[in-house]
Amino acid sequence: MPDAVTFPGIEYDDGTSGDVYLGRPEDMIAAGLITAAQLPGTPGMPRSSAIFLDGVLQPRGSKPARSERWLQVTLYGRKVRVTKGISHEEEQRRIEARQAEIQELARSEPKADIGFDGARKAFAEASTLFKVGDSVRVGQHSLVVTGEYKLYLVRDKDGEFVDSKGGRFNYQHGYCCQYRNGEEFFYPAHMLSNDDGEPTHLRLVAGKSTQALRPMMEFRERERM
Repeated sequence: MPDAVTFPGIEYDDGTSGDVYLGRPEDMIAAGLITAAQLPGTPGMPRSSAIFLDGVLQPRGSKPARSERWLQVTLYGRKVRVTKGISHEEEQRRIEARQAEIQELARSEPKADIGFDGARKAFAEASTLFKVGDSVRVGQHSLVVTGEYKLYLVRDKDGEFVDSKGGRFNYQHGYCCQYRNGEEFFYPAHMLSNDDGEPTHLRLVAGKSTQALRPMMEFRERERM
């Protein structure tokens, strides 16, 4: 498998789950990212997604640990998404970098006063502004809403609460949004803007808040609590 480099006609993203490539099947094969025999939907292969470990197809339902040996090939419309696993150390580095980026975005500059009428409108629409399938932006990133505005359990190594397995987490209202590479993240409502880049939700936080200081973590559960 080639290192994380660019290939003609193929999009690349250094995702937190691994190196993610998106492109046409023929371009993926020509680049050496996959072989024709690894394409889902071909004889002897799963219909939409396949996982390999050291190049060997894994049984359906198995969940081998992600590492440099891990590879997933998924049909994405008429294209193919290839995710190449990375080391645990690199995964942690990317997660921390993504968190730092989002936290920096959370330190938004003051905006012009929108007045009481504008504030009332923003608060009134705070739970219904975006719907599943809507396109939104976080900074320079374009995302799609995949989870409605509600209360989520958000994994956070510095979270206020702890579960039975010792995992730390917070409860936060917001949305689940998906990047083009397929990764999903939780975002508090005030961090999202519409396609025009205009602010939408107000920050519903007064004073200092541990949740405001830690506004984003990759969420792993969608259960309404």
